[in-house]
Amino acid sequence: MAEDARPLVVKERRGHSSITVTMDRYGHLFPELDEAVTSRLDEALVNSRAGKTRAKRDQGPVRPLGA
Repeated sequence: MAEDARPLVVKERRGHSSITVTMDRYGHLFPELDEAVTSRLDEALVNSRAGKTRAKRDQGPVRPLGA
Protein backbone atom coordinates (compact mmCIF):
# COMPACT_ATOMS: atom_id res chain seq x y z
CA MET A 1 0.00 0.00 0.00
CA ALA A 2 2.78 2.41 0.82
CA GLU A 3 4.13 2.16 -2.72
CA ASP A 4 2.01 5.15 -3.78
CA ALA A 5 -1.15 3.10 -4.35
CA ARG A 6 -4.32 5.15 -4.24
CA PRO A 7 -7.36 3.93 -2.31
CA LEU A 8 -9.59 3.82 -5.39
CA VAL A 9 -7.05 1.63 -7.21
CA VAL A 10 -6.86 -0.65 -4.17
CA LYS A 11 -10.68 -0.82 -4.10
CA GLU A 12 -10.84 -1.85 -7.72
CA ARG A 13 -8.01 -4.37 -7.49
CA ARG A 14 -9.36 -5.96 -4.30
CA GLY A 15 -12.93 -6.04 -5.62
CA HIS A 16 -14.41 -4.15 -2.69
CA SER A 17 -18.03 -3.09 -2.99
CA SER A 18 -17.27 0.49 -1.91
CA ILE A 19 -14.42 2.82 -1.06
CA THR A 20 -15.70 2.72 2.52
CA VAL A 21 -14.87 -0.97 2.74
CA THR A 22 -11.38 -0.28 1.41
CA MET A 23 -10.74 2.60 3.79
CA ASP A 24 -12.14 0.69 6.76
CA ARG A 25 -9.73 -2.12 6.04
CA TYR A 26 -6.65 -0.27 4.71
CA GLY A 27 -7.16 3.37 5.69
CA HIS A 28 -4.45 3.24 8.33
CA LEU A 29 -1.96 2.63 5.52
CA PHE A 30 -2.69 6.04 3.94
CA PRO A 31 -1.80 8.62 6.61
CA GLU A 32 -0.07 10.81 4.02
CA LEU A 33 -3.38 11.26 2.19
CA ASP A 34 -4.92 12.84 5.27
CA GLU A 35 -1.92 15.11 5.68
CA ALA A 36 -1.94 16.09 2.00
CA VAL A 37 -5.67 16.86 2.00
CA THR A 38 -5.34 18.92 5.18
CA SER A 39 -2.48 20.93 3.68
CA ARG A 40 -4.36 21.58 0.44
CA LEU A 41 -7.53 22.63 2.25
CA ASP A 42 -5.56 24.97 4.50
CA GLU A 43 -3.86 26.49 1.47
CA ALA A 44 -7.17 26.89 -0.37
CA LEU A 45 -8.70 28.63 2.65
CA VAL A 46 -5.79 31.05 2.97
CA ASN A 47 -5.88 31.80 -0.77
CA SER A 48 -9.64 32.28 -0.66
CA ARG A 49 -9.41 34.73 2.20
CA ALA A 50 -6.58 36.61 0.50
CA GLY A 51 -8.61 36.81 -2.72
CA LYS A 52 -11.67 38.23 -0.94
CA THR A 53 -9.56 40.84 0.83
CA ARG A 54 -7.86 41.78 -2.44
CA ALA A 55 -11.21 41.96 -4.28
CA LYS A 56 -12.71 44.29 -1.66
CA ARG A 57 -9.64 46.51 -1.79
CA ASP A 58 -9.73 46.65 -5.62
CA GLN A 59 -13.39 47.69 -5.74
CA GLY A 60 -12.77 51.09 -4.23
CA PRO A 61 -15.24 52.88 -1.96
CA VAL A 62 -18.74 51.45 -1.65
CA ARG A 63 -21.41 53.70 -3.17
CA PRO A 64 -25.17 53.35 -2.84
CA LEU A 65 -27.03 52.16 -5.94
CA GLY A 66 -28.18 55.00 -8.14
CA ALA A 67 -25.55 57.37 -6.81
